[in-house]
Amino acid sequence: MYWSGRTQMMDGYPVPEALERMVEIGFTGAEICIEDIRFGVRERLLDPGYLAEIASAARTLGLSAWSYSYHGDYITDDEVLRRTIRTIELTRRVDTDVFVFSGRRFDKTKDADTQWRALVERTRLLADAAEANDVRLALETEPGFICGTTAQLLRLIDEVGSPALMCNMDIGHAFLCDPDPVAAIRALGPLIVHCHIDDMRRGVHDHLLPGDGEMDLAEILATLDQVGFDGPAALDLYGYDYESVAERALDELRRLRDRPDRD
Repeated sequence: MYWSGRTQMMDGYPVPEALERMVEIGFTGAEICIEDIRFGVRERLLDPGYLAEIASAARTLGLSAWSYSYHGDYITDDEVLRRTIRTIELTRRVDTDVFVFSGRRFDKTKDADTQWRALVERTRLLADAAEANDVRLALETEPGFICGTTAQLLRLIDEVGSPALMCNMDIGHAFLCDPDPVAAIRALGPLIVHCHIDDMRRGVHDHLLPGDGEMDLAEILATLDQVGFDGPAALDLYGYDYESVAERALDELRRLRDRPDRD
C-alpha cells in the first residue's frame, strides 16, 4: 500500500505545492480532494487544465499512486449529484481511475426503505458514469449514514450491480460501525481499492493519530496486506496541524506494518 496525504488538510497550498510538501514529509501517494478543510468546494479542482497540471506534478514528484475525491450528499441534493457525476467524468484527467466518495446521514424521521431505494437509484447513476469513464468508485461507509456498515455496503454493491462500485475502507469507521473490522476487511477483500487510515477509541468518532486510539492497527494493516490491497492508504486526520503530525504518523504506521509479530 502507498501512504498518502490528503490535500483537503493542506488546502493552504495550491495542490501541486501540497504534493511537493507531501513528498518531503514522506508520503508516496496522495488523495486529491476537491473540498477544502471546511468541506467547501475548491472550484479550481473541477478545471480539466488544472487537473492535468496536478497529474503532471504527481508524476514529476515520483508519487506511486493517487486518487480523486469528493464527499457530498448526492442522494438528496441534485446539485451535489451533478457535481459528483462531473468529478467522476474528470477523474481520468488527474491520471487516476480511483474516485473516493460517501453518501449522507440516515434521517430517523423518514422511512428507511425510501432512503435506501434513493441510495441505490442515485448510486446507479454514479456507477453508470464510472463505467462510461473507466473509473472505480471507492465508497466510504460512515457512522450514522444510510450506508454505514460493511454489510450495508455489500448489500448496496449487490443491488447496484455494477463492477465499478467498490470500497474506500475507512478503518476507523469500520472499527466504530462493524462488529469486527478485520472481518470486514476480509469480507470486502478485492473490493477495497482505497483506504483511510487513522486511529479511534471505542464509540467515539474522532480521527486520532495512529497509536493514540484503541484499534489494533498492526492486525488491521496485516489483514489489508493479506487480502492483497496495494492502493493508496490516505492519512485521515482532522483537528491537527496535519503537516506537523504527518511524519510522526507515518513513522508509527511503518513501525506497525513492519512489526515481526503482527501476523
